[in-house]
Amino acid sequence: MVVPPTLDALSVAKLFRENKFEDVRAHLSNTLNLSADQLKNGWQSYMNLIGPISDIKAVNVNIAKVNGRVGAILVTTAYDQSGNINYLWLNPVPLDENPNRLSLGAIVGICLTVVLVLFLVVAFFRGGQLGDGQWAIMRILGALCAGFAAALFTGDALLKMSRSYGGTELTISGAAGFALFFTVWFFFPRSGTKTP
Repeated sequence: MVVPPTLDALSVAKLFRENKFEDVRAHLSNTLNLSADQLKNGWQSYMNLIGPISDIKAVNVNIAKVNGRVGAILVTTAYDQSGNINYLWLNPVPLDENPNRLSLGAIVGICLTVVLVLFLVVAFFRGGQLGDGQWAIMRILGALCAGFAAALFTGDALLKMSRSYGGTELTISGAAGFALFFTVWFFFPRSGTKTP
């Protein structure tokens, strides 16, 4: 016969917030060999990451979410047949889990790409006869623009290389942005005698 949990995840999170680690320890099963000090150290290390607690919400019996100013902690529990906690996980998570939100870096990258495209359009229509230096600039900017465009619609890396040097690991990866960059770079006319 399975006994209901003696302490659900929400109650564990509230006891953690009140620094009652001995009370949590009293509800752990014998197979989970954690001391009150270990619980305290784990909790406090995550509290340093999320900032002051704003609220605690139960997701379900096994999961509670402790929201802080800059992040959150998921308190996850599992129970044995006697209702005692036999697994206890503390996982930090970002506070804003909206995957559709653009980061500042993405906004800056999009703005730079728009400026680059506008420059190429102006140079194309007003350039006239370009010199060799101007032609080289147009070539590199066109290749960069193709690489940026591919980065906007590609995901996983097509090239992955990893090497270990001593204790340091060096990893290089590339997506279709590299392929489009080099395609434009190699096929862009090299002569400045033609208009773009």
